[in-house]
Amino acid sequence: MKEARWLVTLLLTALVLLACARAHVEITPDPELLKKAEAGDAKAQTEIGKSYIQPGLREGSISAQDLNQAAAWFTKAANQGDATAQFWLGTILTLPHRGRWHVVSQDDKQAVDDKQAVDDKQAVAWFTKAANQGYAPAQRDLGVMYQNGLGVPQDDKQAVVWYSKAANQGNAPAQRALGTMYVAGQGVAQDLVTGCAWIYVAQDFGSDRTWSDNAGFTTNKAAVCDAQLTSAQKDKALAMKDEIVKKIAAQKGH
Repeated sequence: MKEARWLVTLLLTALVLLACARAHVEITPDPELLKKAEAGDAKAQTEIGKSYIQPGLREGSISAQDLNQAAAWFTKAANQGDATAQFWLGTILTLPHRGRWHVVSQDDKQAVDDKQAVDDKQAVAWFTKAANQGYAPAQRDLGVMYQNGLGVPQDDKQAVVWYSKAANQGNAPAQRALGTMYVAGQGVAQDLVTGCAWIYVAQDFGSDRTWSDNAGFTTNKAAVCDAQLTSAQKDKALAMKDEIVKKIAAQKGH
């Protein structure tokens, strides 16, 4: 009996150790890229930062060690004006809104909320810097911040402005978000046809969701459009969609 218990204990210990080993895999940046980054190359610094954060984002779990490393490299590049790094700093600051946060006690909740309010303002500052350089993902996320009143006063009109900028560059989540604003009449005059046109565009570009969406509400906006539009309205929306797609392709030189 004692031997059986010992074996069970050993097995459980091994499983815990294995789980810990899987929880954090040491990331080793490319030596040549690291050399450039250490010499002050902003693009290389950004790539090093991404190498620390992107694996964790894909897996749904980021260690504090990797997050700190990513933030340090992004900060170096962002302070040199690199728009991608500025966007990623904003992303790190808003990770709690994207479902990547630990469970806190009720006593800690207010402190966490207060800290997040400060982080949201900093995120808006970084997103704005990148968005003003024309970086579409930052324009999209700045729209999300305005729509949800995160770090800025809630402002649907400003959300539409930034979603539009990103959508016209081919950013699919922004296209879907812009379409939803038109359909709902948020920040813009309500227009079901134009809204559905943008939602169909987003479907063509490969996405109909943004990170701020409620999953049940936005599972398939295109299907909602199909159900709400009359035959004539759908023809008009699809024709508008084709024109938008052509315009974006022309801007990209396709």
